[in-house]
Amino acid sequence: PRNRTGVILDFLSILEKAGLGAFKTRPRGRRRRLYGFHSFRHSFASFAANSGVPITTLTALLGDNAGTLEKYYVKVSDKSKLAAIDSLPSIASLNDSPSVVDKEAMSIRVACAILLIQELKIGKKAKQQLLTILQK
Repeated sequence: PRNRTGVILDFLSILEKAGLGAFKTRPRGRRRRLYGFHSFRHSFASFAANSGVPITTLTALLGDNAGTLEKYYVKVSDKSKLAAIDSLPSIASLNDSPSVVDKEAMSIRVACAILLIQELKIGKKAKQQLLTILQK
């Protein structure tokens, strides 16, 4: 608390030695550092969110509301997005196990889908396209 400027200068020196001392000129001509102590806050929020830490936990740790964290701090990785998609259950079986394909269950689901499509009030061409896809 007594030497805040000294701590900041020491930290900036560490960033320089790590090769993170770059500057960028902003639109109004003001030079700003690309990285600073606040960068660690952004990184922590993103790493934690991508590791599955709930946003409510992050709000408690970082002292911000969920909207601010999601908008400015948390950057969701492509790996996390793919994991979320992969977590969806398979339509190939009734037991929703992605690794097991239950042909009988699939046949039942397709038959139900065909019946529903036939009852839909959509154009003949769209209906025929859907039926063709399901009957393959």
